[in-house]
Amino acid sequence: MAIGFGWGGWTFGSNAEKMAVERTTAALVAAYAPVCVERYSANATAEQRDAFSKESSWNRDSLIEKTGYATPPGSKAPNGPVADACADALTKILAQIPIPK
Repeated sequence: MAIGFGWGGWTFGSNAEKMAVERTTAALVAAYAPVCVERYSANATAEQRDAFSKESSWNRDSLIEKTGYATPPGSKAPNGPVADACADALTKILAQIPIPK
């Protein structure tokens, strides 16, 4: 049995559940983070954009959650990992936009 678990790829139920949750979360982020970025880019108000750009990078995901852009269709609450990925992507986009002098 030790060989089965060590080399055979066997796993306990709790580990299998953890791996399934991690893969599901990764798939959800991969699918909905680009949607969040697109929705924000198309629909965010000037006030939302200003607040996002002024907020520290550590709290930008919270702003995205509050606006609802990180709430996948059919969900009632925002998804934290999606908001985090969306905020990271939007931060990178903002860094590429030159600031007028």
